[in-house]
Amino acid sequence: MDTRTTCQCYINDTVFMFFGSMVLANAVEQSGLHQRLALFAIRLIGYSHYRLLFAMSMTTMFISMWITNTAATTMMVPIIFALLDVFEKQNLLQVYEMDSNGELVASDITTCYFCAASFSATIGGIGTLVGTATNLVFKGLFERTYPLAPEYLSFPKFSSFSIPYMFVCEAGIYFYLIVMYLGFLRPKTKAAQVAQIPEAGVKAASDAVEETRRKIGKITFWEIMVMILFSAVILLFFSRAPQIFYGWGEYISDYYSLNNNKFVQDSAAALLVCFLMLLLPSNLDFFRNFYVKGNLFYKTIF
Repeated sequence: MDTRTTCQCYINDTVFMFFGSMVLANAVEQSGLHQRLALFAIRLIGYSHYRLLFAMSMTTMFISMWITNTAATTMMVPIIFALLDVFEKQNLLQVYEMDSNGELVASDITTCYFCAASFSATIGGIGTLVGTATNLVFKGLFERTYPLAPEYLSFPKFSSFSIPYMFVCEAGIYFYLIVMYLGFLRPKTKAAQVAQIPEAGVKAASDAVEETRRKIGKITFWEIMVMILFSAVILLFFSRAPQIFYGWGEYISDYYSLNNNKFVQDSAAALLVCFLMLLLPSNLDFFRNFYVKGNLFYKTIF
């Protein structure tokens, strides 16, 4: 196999899409935006175990739609531990229990939350092409096997099929978890009793969330820029060739008379946002470089 053929296997639209999702995941994690989103969802939905589990599940699922499943799960682990620790300090649950062999194992309620995070991350990966590497591999195999076929796996078409299925799966796993671990429809079981949180516990959880919000402070310029670029890449993915209106990818192809609607791929949007993340500053100290000498005072978003 010659060098040209070999390079085409490693440098293609699928690889760059995966690279873009990894850069986006790193930007979200490093800026702390995922923590702010989780806290917002918790404050919005409530502090009972049913609501907290729903908030964690939906937040993880949404984040996993755009970054890898492992990264989404890893981001949620410290947030879940912090919440469970608050309830444990109020003697409302135990994070770990002693098994018959005298070893510490995760309690049922702990298992419930972490299963919700891991399952929701996997389910969220179904929703978009960049949600998991499997989707991108399938796209690459399909395009290589059927190079002359219409663009059946564009971002909007894939998501319009997979997002409803994603929500059905998420509803099913949420129902299973609350029945299995929170005693839903089984009011006399031990699980149902553990799932009850008194007013003092709700107050403690609320105070812990507010304390965390105070620690992370007001939203930063870095987080704002990540949200803007995050929203921009989603918009670019869905508007490249949506079929229901004239997309920007089709406009570029027609403007240069390319006669090929596949010439501009979704990877172009991913790489554009990656380039901007490497170019734009993460804080306003950048502007100090206009009147100081010496080392740069800023770092980039990525």
